[in-house]
Amino acid sequence: KKVLGGFMNNYKIAVLGGDGTGPEVIREGKKVIDNKYSRSSDFRNGYAWVEKDSRWGLINKNGKAKLPFVFPEQYGNQVVNGVIALQDSSKKYGMVDTNNKIVLPFKYNSIYFFSDNRAVIELSGKWGVIDAKGVEIIPCKFTSPLRFTNGLAEVNTTELNPKLVMIDTNGNQISMQQLFRQRYLNLDVFEGGLAAVENWNQLWGFINRTGDEVIKCQYDQVGSFSEGFAPVKRDSNWIFINKEGQPVFDAVFDGIEGDFKDGIVSVKKNGKYAIMDTTGLLLFPFDFNFIGLINDGIAPALIDTQWGYIDKYGEMIIKSEHKPKPFKDGIGAVYRNDSTFYINKRCEIILGIKDNYDHSDFFSDGLIRSGGDTKGGYSNTKGKQIIPSRYRYEDPFKRGFAVVAREDKFGIKWGIIDKKGRCAIPFVYDGLSNFNTDGLAIAI
Repeated sequence: KKVLGGFMNNYKIAVLGGDGTGPEVIREGKKVIDNKYSRSSDFRNGYAWVEKDSRWGLINKNGKAKLPFVFPEQYGNQVVNGVIALQDSSKKYGMVDTNNKIVLPFKYNSIYFFSDNRAVIELSGKWGVIDAKGVEIIPCKFTSPLRFTNGLAEVNTTELNPKLVMIDTNGNQISMQQLFRQRYLNLDVFEGGLAAVENWNQLWGFINRTGDEVIKCQYDQVGSFSEGFAPVKRDSNWIFINKEGQPVFDAVFDGIEGDFKDGIVSVKKNGKYAIMDTTGLLLFPFDFNFIGLINDGIAPALIDTQWGYIDKYGEMIIKSEHKPKPFKDGIGAVYRNDSTFYINKRCEIILGIKDNYDHSDFFSDGLIRSGGDTKGGYSNTKGKQIIPSRYRYEDPFKRGFAVVAREDKFGIKWGIIDKKGRCAIPFVYDGLSNFNTDGLAIAI
C-alpha cells in the first residue's frame, strides 16, 4: 500500500490505500480506522474529510464521525478552535461545531478565517468580522474586503462619503487622515513599526500605529527607523536615536547618507566621510570626499578625484569615470560614452542603455522602468520589457510591488501592481505609497 496522506499534526497518522477497498488510517503502527471510505483528505488539526456512498463527512483522529455524510464534496476549510465554516444547499455560509451544532447561521456569502480567533465575513456585499463563537465583533458595514496585516486593515467608512480609516480586529478606528489633518503637516510611511511625522511647527518626531506620538516632535530633520535606529538632526548636528528616543553611539555628525542597511551607514564629519556599524564603530577613518547610499554592502564613493564603488572597509573594488549610482539588488550603474552600463559586483556588464546618465534609471527587484515619453512599463536585466508601456507614472518596484498611475477621461488614478503586472490595489486613489515592511500603504 502507498501513503495517500502524510503524517499530520504530531498525531503520527498516515492514510494508506491501494488495495481497491479504500483508505485506512494507521497511527503509530496500529490501524485505528478501517478502510471503509472510498476517499479521504489529510488530517488537519485532528480532523479529516472522508467519503462514503458518494457523500462526505468529517471524522476525528479516532475515526469517530463528527459531521454527517451529507456533503456532496469535501471542503478545504479546517476546524479552528472547535468550529468549521461550511456552505449549505443554498450556497450560504455558516459555522458549526464538531458536534454539528450551528454556531453561526447560514446566511453569509463568504467566510474567511485569518488569525487570532477571528474570521472575515461577507453579507450582501458588506464585510465584517466574527469571533470563533460566531459573535459579530465588527458588523457587516464595510464596502470592501477586510485584509488585515499585523492586526490592522484599511477601510472606507461609507459609500456616499468615503473616508479612509484603519481599524483593528475589534473594529476600533484608527483614523490616520484625521490625525494627519489635526496634528501633522506631513506623515511618512511606517518603517520598523514607527512613522515619521512633521507637526505644524515644522518639527519632526515619530508615531506608532495607534497614532501615539512616542518620540516628541523636536527635530529639524529625521530619517526612517532601520535596524533599530533612526538618524535625526537638530540645529546642524546629526545623531542616531533608538525607538525609545534615546541618543546612541555618543557621536555627532555633520551629515548622514540614508539609514542603516546591512549593519552599516555612511556618516560625514568635518567635510569627510566614513562608514559606521550598528555598535558605533568606524570601520575606517574619515578619508573620503563622498560616500553614498549603501546597498548590498557596496557604496558609491569619491576619494580625491577617483569615483568608484567601495566595500564596507573602504576598499575600492570598482572604478568609474563618473559618479556611480548606488548598487541595488546586486546591480550598479556607470556612465561611459553617452551610455549607462549596468554591472554586477564582478564589474561585468549585464545591460547597456544609450541615454543621459543624469536621467538614467536603476534596477529594483530585478526590474527597471522603460518605455516612451508618455507611457512606461518595466524591463528585466536582459533588456526585455515584461510589463507593457501602459502607465502614465511608474515608481520602482519594492518588495515585489510597484506604485503606478493610469490616466483616462476621469483623470489620473493610482494603484499598485505586482511583478507580473497584475493589479494588487485597484486604480481608485489620488495618491498612494508602496507597501512598507509591515505590509501597509498610505492612500489618499
